[in-house]
Amino acid sequence: MTEAEQVMKRCQIGTRNHEEANNLHADCYRVIGKLLAERSMREVQRLGQEIEQEQLISDQINYGMSITQGGKRIDPMSIYKEPEQEPVADDIASILACRNMLDAQPVPPRTWVGLTDEQANEYNYLGPDMYWVAQEIAAILKEQNT
Repeated sequence: MTEAEQVMKRCQIGTRNHEEANNLHADCYRVIGKLLAERSMREVQRLGQEIEQEQLISDQINYGMSITQGGKRIDPMSIYKEPEQEPVADDIASILACRNMLDAQPVPPRTWVGLTDEQANEYNYLGPDMYWVAQEIAAILKEQNT
């Protein structure tokens, strides 16, 4: 018979005097305290085991080791779930529609802007004919780009 059962039996029998009642009362509180401590300890152990199991699964996923679930060997990555991605079909359709609209618009021709006399003169320090060389290069580029 456990200590708790003994105290319960004494409660059922009763006491003969005030001193026995006080002792029984003290024993009841002592036994209740022990039972609560045991219960708390079991809960702490259970939670510790759960944490160890979760850590084990986490380690197995992180380090690529195989694990078992329900007695069957499984790939650890099958437990890991990728975050759900928002559907992008609407965004792609909008982008394509916008691109098609821009492609349909004609690009206006750019106006050629040649070198000014001041810009061509900036190269005179390289030699006396550099002004004319710069003008020749500008003419060639204008011809190729218009």
